[in-house]
Amino acid sequence: MTERTVGPLVVSYLLHWGLFGTLTTQVYLFFIEFPYDSRGLKALVYTAYLAQVAQTFLITESNFRAFGPGYGQVDAVENEETMWFSGFVLSSLIACIVQFFYANHIRTVDPGPGSRILPYCISVLALTQLGGGIATGVIAHQAHLLTNLFGREFYTATWIWNGA
Repeated sequence: MTERTVGPLVVSYLLHWGLFGTLTTQVYLFFIEFPYDSRGLKALVYTAYLAQVAQTFLITESNFRAFGPGYGQVDAVENEETMWFSGFVLSSLIACIVQFFYANHIRTVDPGPGSRILPYCISVLALTQLGGGIATGVIAHQAHLLTNLFGREFYTATWIWNGA
C-alpha cells in the first residue's frame, strides 16, 4: 500500500459520513411523510438503515485504528480486520434490500399481468449481487491483508457482485 492509495481511502471515509447524513435525513422524512405505509415496508427501510448504521460504525472504527494510533504506519492501513464484513458483505446486503424495495415499488405502480417480469428480474439480479458480495467478503476475510486481495477468484467474485 502506497501513499497514493491512502489519500483516496481517507476521502472515501469522509464521503461515507457525508452521505450517511443525507441518508439519515431521508429516513427521517420517510418516517414523517409516510406514516401509513405497511409494517413490512417500514421494517425493510429501517433494517436497511440499521445495517447502514452498523457499517458506518465499523468503517469509523477501522478509520480511527488506521489513522489514529496507526498514523504513519502503512501496515495499520493495510490490515483491515473488519473490512471484509463492512465493505463487502454489508454493502451487498444493503444494496439487495434497497433493490427489493424498488422492485416492490415498480410492481405496485404497474400492477398489470405483464409487469411482474421487471420486478422479478431486479430481484434475481439483487440476489446475484448479494451472492457475489458475500463471496468477495469471504475471499477478503481469508486474505487478511488488502494487498493479498488480487487474484482470479477475487476478480471473478467482484465482477459478479458489481456486474449484477
